Amino acid sequence: MHGAIDLERLAIEFDNLRAALRHWIDAGANEAVRLAAALRPFWYAKGHLREGQAWIAQALAADSTLCAARGYALLSAGQLAHNMGKNGDALPSLVQAEQVFAALDDARGLAAVLNELAWVHFDTHDHAAAIAAFESCIARVRQFDDVAWLAELLSSTAMVLGYTDRSDPRIRAYFSQASALHTMTANPSGRAHALMQLAIIEGLEGAYARASALAEEAVDLLTPNALPRDLAWAYEVAGETRWFCGELDGRRGGLPPRARPV
Repeated sequence: MHGAIDLERLAIEFDNLRAALRHWIDAGANEAVRLAAALRPFWYAKGHLREGQAWIAQALAADSTLCAARGYALLSAGQLAHNMGKNGDALPSLVQAEQVFAALDDARGLAAVLNELAWVHFDTHDHAAAIAAFESCIARVRQFDDVAWLAELLSSTAMVLGYTDRSDPRIRAYFSQASALHTMTANPSGRAHALMQLAIIEGLEGAYARASALAEEAVDLLTPNALPRDLAWAYEVAGETRWFCGELDGRRGGLPPRARPV
């Protein structure tokens, strides 16, 4: 379920995958559920959201074995529905996935469901439910060794908190923890994004000098290897904070030539 998937190879073998799914579904075998669930990254990355959802629904109907694969298939159904903007369809699948993982005492599966539920609640503007789901997910992820995931969760939770009450002390605490974890995992891009989000919060609160320092640090982190889009956002945030600080000239002239989009 968690191993790397060669998406291009799967695209080449797509007709064979369809045939395998059809065979296992017609046989009422658990392999259908396992295969449909394992293909979630493929359905999403290659844009086969509706087809993937249809295969998962057929596989779940063909076999009702209580197992982790069923939980991940339901999670996949919820994620695909969410990515198609069908949040009303996503929630029932995610609730069922949560029930399966709870019955199996599968902490990682429960955390994955809570993560997805948080984003569904956020996209339906229920920020309180989103924060509750994120924090429940954080509590579970802290129990196992997945520092990168924890860092992403902390940043996401802090961002959502910023939509409700920018004075909430958890915002700065979570962003600070996320930044430290990104440093631990040698992820300068993740740390820069956490710093930029925090810079935006500080700027909105009127702490312009603090916001400017955070934004400049993010630019320094991203400059060596960043994608032009990420670096452009960092310069945007840094430029806004400089303007609020009255530093209209700034200490940089803009994107370096190699970072300019072509």
